Amino acid sequence: MMSAVDQVISAQPESGEKTTLTADTDAGGYQPLGLKDLTKTNVLRVHQYLDVLEVLLGWERSNRYQICDADGKQILYGYEVGVCLARKVLGSSRGLVLKFSDNESQDVISLHRPLRCSTRCCWMCCHLQEMAIHSPPGTPIGTVREIWSCGAPVYNVYNLKEGLLYTIVGDCCHCRACGDVTFHVYEGPREKEDKVADLSKHWTGCRDIIGAANDFSLTYIKDIGVKDKLTIFGAVFLIGFNYFEKHCRC
Repeated sequence: MMSAVDQVISAQPESGEKTTLTADTDAGGYQPLGLKDLTKTNVLRVHQYLDVLEVLLGWERSNRYQICDADGKQILYGYEVGVCLARKVLGSSRGLVLKFSDNESQDVISLHRPLRCSTRCCWMCCHLQEMAIHSPPGTPIGTVREIWSCGAPVYNVYNLKEGLLYTIVGDCCHCRACGDVTFHVYEGPREKEDKVADLSKHWTGCRDIIGAANDFSLTYIKDIGVKDKLTIFGAVFLIGFNYFEKHCRC
């Protein structure tokens, strides 16, 4: 039987000549050759595949994602790398790694989420969630961290020097039925006139009710750099696991 990773790789288009990712350079800055399609779009649509076996058996399986542009063209394919037992026992609170490859089957992004308690009853005894973004894999470019709040969910986006880049703020009610839930991304501290992106979790009917798969869209309102786009992109999955994965919730 093929493993989840083998299935993912076999589902990719056949690769031609491989491109090479380069990280920061003194001369050219950040040049993600494997992410050239990302630089051309201001809308990313994240579709999580519905796993029928997971629904029927109640056994949490590795998540798989399709990332498309505004026209529905696939630009990235993502899959979860993790321990089977952790998925079953810890559910949405599990630590994990998400890997994303381009249409040439080359890994271009990886997201790293450590295992942490997800309860918010006490700031002093709980570790809030965070996600580290690497592009290319193995080269960190930023971090998204959950900020404790007693009302609307808040997340901060940091660069490698721990400088605050963006603040993500959601609605107080993030379990709205029959409607989309939107998180707003602001530059620096929260200022309405400095909004740079909107992150929306879409209502998908029965898929939402059973909590088996989620769809998101990320719309960049302002023209920002590729690094910043990728870091905000990582926030989509951290927020998804925190609020919209229903299996074995803490």
